[in-house]
Amino acid sequence: MNTKEKILSVALTLFSTKGYKAVSVRHIASDVGIKASSLYNHFENKQEILDELIKKNTKYIEDFLKDAMDLDSLIVSRKHNCKKQCDIDFIDTTLKIVKFFIENDNVIKFRKLLTIEQFNNPTLSALYKKIFISDILEYESKLFSYLMDKNLLIRNDPYILALQFFSPIFLLLYNDDKVTLEDYSTVEKHIFQFKDIYSMKG
Repeated sequence: MNTKEKILSVALTLFSTKGYKAVSVRHIASDVGIKASSLYNHFENKQEILDELIKKNTKYIEDFLKDAMDLDSLIVSRKHNCKKQCDIDFIDTTLKIVKFFIENDNVIKFRKLLTIEQFNNPTLSALYKKIFISDILEYESKLFSYLMDKNLLIRNDPYILALQFFSPIFLLLYNDDKVTLEDYSTVEKHIFQFKDIYSMKG
């Protein structure tokens, strides 16, 4: 990790715990282990650091979701084991997304940063809603619609299903700073129960 990357890493940690306004350039530099004057060799000011963090982490999350939204990559065979394989794909894909948002340290810090700053900055408020709510609901809607077209889920409004599926996960996992094993277990039970309720029988 070079100096610029260290600055971004430290700044993200500080912004996500103290808030943007409460953190000074001097504070960031001190935690990095450099002089404040040296920090300006990499960034013009604190705002540029924030802008870079937003750009970098937004792209990182969007790239992940774009890959997850590649429904053609799901194994959907027309053979007799199609339903079984699709059930496995649905569970694996969903758990992969959930774990990404609750286990990835940078994603957690970025979410906390946006959670704090959404009340001070309309742009960041909109970004928070887009990344951590709208984009996830969009993916789940597409996934459910896809599975309905394959006659693997009961035909319903895919967006309403996405709301029903994601809302408990959002409330459970985003409400606490630390996710417990009990939380994981609850999420897994929710995913399996949802699948059992809405899967086509037979």
